[in-house]
Amino acid sequence: MYTGSRPWAGLSHRQILVAVVNGEAQLEWPATLHLHPQLPDAHRAAAQALVALGRACMARDAARRPAMAEVEARVRQLLAELPPAPASSAALPIGAAAEAAAA
Repeated sequence: MYTGSRPWAGLSHRQILVAVVNGEAQLEWPATLHLHPQLPDAHRAAAQALVALGRACMARDAARRPAMAEVEARVRQLLAELPPAPASSAALPIGAAAEAAAA
């Protein structure tokens, strides 16, 4: 839910499972998420790194996926490098933060 929308909205769990197992579908990560206008400059590199980590975790070949310890270490490193988020948008997904700012 990094983008604020549900992946494969409208499909049942069974439909998603069948499509992924058969190689007909794969979770898509926004290629330009780091360019989102509501994303602070300090968070752009972290957004790119998070997308790269998510893609690695979804590799079809299990041997190419990072171990959970590596995922945890990388997420901790990303969080440590981020400046604190403003209290008004800290818990909102990007789309919701944009809507809240416009209100």
